[in-house]
Amino acid sequence: IRAGRSALLTASAIGIGVELFQTTGIPRAIASEIALSRWVLGAGYETSDLPMYPIGALLAWCVHATLRRRPDTTTEGSPSA
Repeated sequence: IRAGRSALLTASAIGIGVELFQTTGIPRAIASEIALSRWVLGAGYETSDLPMYPIGALLAWCVHATLRRRPDTTTEGSPSA
């Protein structure tokens, strides 16, 4: 759980950091030269995006935790195709 919490906080911090970086205008300038950078850095700041990073990280953590709890359904000795 501790590693999951660290991943959740790290993902949230990176997303919020990138969003706040957009306030500088640098990502917009880079995007005007390198179009694909818009996919990584975005191009404009949007306040409503800020809470979405922790929400998305929490949802990803919940999915991960749920999948880790599922029993292993592989069987030993089964022929592989």
